[in-house]
Amino acid sequence: MDTKIVRNRPKVALWGTSERALVIADIVRAQGEFEFVGFLDATRAADRGREFGGSRLLGGTDRLGHLQDMGLVHILPAVPEPGNRLALAAWLQEQGFELPVVIHPRAVLADDVVVGAGSVIAAGAVIGAGTRICDSVFVGYGAVIDSGCYVGEAVDIGAGARLAAQVHVNREARIGVGAIISQDSRIGIGLVAEDGALVYGGTDSYQVATGAKATYRHLALKERQCLKSDARLFMRQVLRAS
Repeated sequence: MDTKIVRNRPKVALWGTSERALVIADIVRAQGEFEFVGFLDATRAADRGREFGGSRLLGGTDRLGHLQDMGLVHILPAVPEPGNRLALAAWLQEQGFELPVVIHPRAVLADDVVVGAGSVIAAGAVIGAGTRICDSVFVGYGAVIDSGCYVGEAVDIGAGARLAAQVHVNREARIGVGAIISQDSRIGIGLVAEDGALVYGGTDSYQVATGAKATYRHLALKERQCLKSDARLFMRQVLRAS
């Protein structure tokens, strides 16, 4: 059964069927700027047409040309892993798709906040003046990002996290639920601040910050290699159906 796309508002599909995808679908619907047409997932191509998440599964990579012919322009990577999200975003742009910006109407952003392509901001988030949110960032429910911050590509900011003023977060970092980043901190590439962690000052890349007094450990080389390997495996799954 083919998906009927009504030509009205810009159409958007989400790539992914995780819990993250369901959260983003709710934000898309609340924003109201796009007609949400369903979910893509190369690993569930055989389930095309089935109901899922209040919409339906559209298939996998092999359906992209058909959906483009029907007027689909926007696809948003809705996968939680930062490396996978970046790789998928780059590939979708190569295929001619645009990455929309999705902001819940109950989020509060200062007038001069810049939000990059493919980024998502959930309900209750507050983002202060002079802050830049780069591409493919996810800002969770009730997170607060104070003024003058920089949030790099594919950063994840968990629900209720707090970034004080002038914080610089490098790409692919993960700031956990309720974590606090103190003023003027510089967060390294791929840092993982676990839930409730208090991070202050500068951090190296690929560290894990734990606890209210921010104890740190470096990701082992094998762990870092696994992150890269996971992204390559993810893209092989995406392309297998093309």
